[in-house]
Amino acid sequence: AATLFWTSDIFVSLIVGYFDDGELVMDLKKILIRYLKTWFIPDMIVVLPDWFTRVVSTDGADGLATVTRALKGFRGIRILRLLRLLKLQRLMNMVYDVIDSEYMFIVFSMLRLILLIAVLNHVIACLWYFVGTLTMSLGEENWLENTGKTNIYDSSLTWRYLTSLHWSLTQFTPASMDVNARNLYERLMSISVLFFSLITFSSIVGSVTASMTALRNMSGDSKKQFWMLRRFLNHRRVGTTTAVRIIRFLEHHTAATSMEVSPSNIKILSMLSDPLKNLLAYELSKKHIELHPFFAHLEHEMAPILVRICDTVLKGMHLASEDVIFHPGEEGERMYFIKSGQLAYTLANGDALDPPLQERAWLCEPVIWSTWWHRGEFKAETPSDLAYLEPGPLANVMKVHPRPWNFCRHYALRYVRFLNTIDYTALTDVFSDQKLFADHVRDCDKDFHVDLTVKSPQNAICDKEDVMNGRTSASQ
Repeated sequence: AATLFWTSDIFVSLIVGYFDDGELVMDLKKILIRYLKTWFIPDMIVVLPDWFTRVVSTDGADGLATVTRALKGFRGIRILRLLRLLKLQRLMNMVYDVIDSEYMFIVFSMLRLILLIAVLNHVIACLWYFVGTLTMSLGEENWLENTGKTNIYDSSLTWRYLTSLHWSLTQFTPASMDVNARNLYERLMSISVLFFSLITFSSIVGSVTASMTALRNMSGDSKKQFWMLRRFLNHRRVGTTTAVRIIRFLEHHTAATSMEVSPSNIKILSMLSDPLKNLLAYELSKKHIELHPFFAHLEHEMAPILVRICDTVLKGMHLASEDVIFHPGEEGERMYFIKSGQLAYTLANGDALDPPLQERAWLCEPVIWSTWWHRGEFKAETPSDLAYLEPGPLANVMKVHPRPWNFCRHYALRYVRFLNTIDYTALTDVFSDQKLFADHVRDCDKDFHVDLTVKSPQNAICDKEDVMNGRTSASQ
C-alpha cells in the first residue's frame, strides 16, 4: 500500500500547479520541467528499488535475480525511504488547509508533535538494538545478553522491541531502567542520544506546553472577559434588560468570530503591497454590493474604481437584536447593504415591507445622490451585519478620473429625476427595481469623451439644485 501511494504521488505531481514569485503556474510543460529538476530523482530512488524487488524473481542465477537478492539482503537500502519524510511537510500543509478551527489546529499540532516523539523513539530504539546485535556478533559484552538475570536476546521479539523502546524513552525523560551500556560502542551511542535529546526533546516539550497553554487561554480569556463584563454592569447598575441584551449580543458575536479568521489576526498581511491590500479588500467585500446595477457596471467597466471603493469607502457594522439603525424623519447619512441576519423595514404608518429584505439587498440609496430624510424604521430582528457607504468618501473615489465622475453625475441626475416622478406618499427608503436602474446605468456611460481641459468638481457628487429641479429633496 505504501509503495502504491508513493508511486501515485509521482503521477499526481505531474499535474499539480505551483507558485513562482507569487504567481500560480498551471502550464503542464513548466510543471513537468520543474518536477524533473526537483523531486523526480528522489522519488525514483525511493520507489524503483521497492518495485524492482517485488516484480523481479529471486530464483535463478541470472543477473537480475542476483541484483534482487542483493537488494533484499542489503537492508540498509530501506533507509532511502526516509527521503519520503522530505515530502511530509507538503502533506502536512495540505492537512492544515483542511482544518477550519483554531482549536482543532492546536490539537492537530499537538498530535503531530506527539507522533514525532514516537517516531524518534522508534528509530532510536531500532538503532540501539542494532548496536547491541553488532557488538554481540563481535563477541563483546552487550546489553542484549548481559542485562539482569534474563537474557533479553532469547526473549520474544515483542519483549526485545519494548525493552529497546523503553530504553530510548528513558533517554528523553528523567526516568531510569536496568538496561545500560555494556561496551564502548553502546556507551558512545548513549552519550550521543543524550546530547540529541537535550536539544530536541526540550524543544518538543516546550511546543507541547505552549499548545496546551493556548488551548486553556482560548476558553479562559473569554470566560474572564464575560465575568468582568457582568461585574461592570452590576457595579454601574445597568438595567437588567439592557444588560441582558449586551451580554447576549457579545456571546453571539464572540461565538461567530471564533469560527472566523479576522485579517487583523494575520500579521503577515501587513507585508502585502498596497495594490494587493486593495485587491484583497475588493475580493472580501464585492459580493455585498455587486448586485446593485451601479456597482455592477463599475465592476465590468471600471474595476479599479470598485477596488478602491471596497477598500476605502465600504465599511461594516455589527448589530444586536432589537437595534434600530434609523427612525422615520431622521436625515439619512448612509446607504446600507445587508450582509447577514434578519432585518425589518417598517413604514411610518406601521406597514411592514413585503417581501422582507434579504441578504445582499440594499436600501437608502437616495442618501448618496440627494438630501434625504428616512421614510421608515430599519431594525435588526436578530444579530446582523451590514455594509454601508457614505456620500463624501464615495465622491472622493469617483473624482479620481473623468469617466467615473461623468458616469456618477449622469446616474445621479437620472436617479433624482426618477424620485421626483414618484408620489410623495409612496416614497420609501427601499428601491430595488434592478431592471429599471440597469437600463439607466447603460445610458449613463454611453459615448464618454475625456475633455482634459475640464476639471472634476471638488465638493459634491452633483449639484443638488440642478438635479432636484428646484426641489430641496425628493422626500421633503
